[in-house]
Amino acid sequence: MNELTQRDLEQHLRTARKLEPDAAIYGFNLPTGRVDLVSLTLDNERWRIVQAPSELAIRQAMVEQKGDELLAIITPLNERQLAIDVRVRFPARGLFDFNPWGALPTLFGATTLSWELARRDARPLGRALLRCANGRSFPAVTAGILGLDTAWNTYFHRALGFENTPTRLADWFVWAAVNPGSIHRVFEDPELLELLARYLAQTLGSAARTVLQALRIKTQAGAHPHHIFPLVAG
Repeated sequence: MNELTQRDLEQHLRTARKLEPDAAIYGFNLPTGRVDLVSLTLDNERWRIVQAPSELAIRQAMVEQKGDELLAIITPLNERQLAIDVRVRFPARGLFDFNPWGALPTLFGATTLSWELARRDARPLGRALLRCANGRSFPAVTAGILGLDTAWNTYFHRALGFENTPTRLADWFVWAAVNPGSIHRVFEDPELLELLARYLAQTLGSAARTVLQALRIKTQAGAHPHHIFPLVAG
């Protein structure tokens, strides 16, 4: 990720505030890339955004902080590269990571992340869940483990509007017919779409990928879901 969008940054800031509500200075580790914002107002709070490529720049940002604003410091440095007197100015949990799976387990009440979600290619799903969370928690998982099925089912409910977990391809046909406004969300992020196609192919069969492809083509052409799946949609 070379550039963090404002939408994604806002979700990380909201999550940081939820996890460390008493802090005024927040640090975020971004090894490469940048954030092209200097300030924003989020949930009636004013944030100053500072790119700090060095410890000196971090110190300067802290010195210039005003009492009526929150400070988000974006730095390629990790905590081991910072002096103790700098580290203690950040919240107890230290620098936040822009990897969404760093914050999501806490929002699910989990202590452990499954290996499938720890993979780098699972980050698009993590970003989508952070957007769904919007700074709020999800229902707590059992046994403290956040797994792949729970993550996807939460996305289906929160982002796409499924009332029940889709367990058949027919469930997707019905969803497409009655939720035309949600269809475009599936195709907003190509990386997330590919991840979804792989997951559905594993859980519902290889035909799921074909269904998604057909839905994307028809939707891009402007067809209403009733025209895509007439027998199911009625």
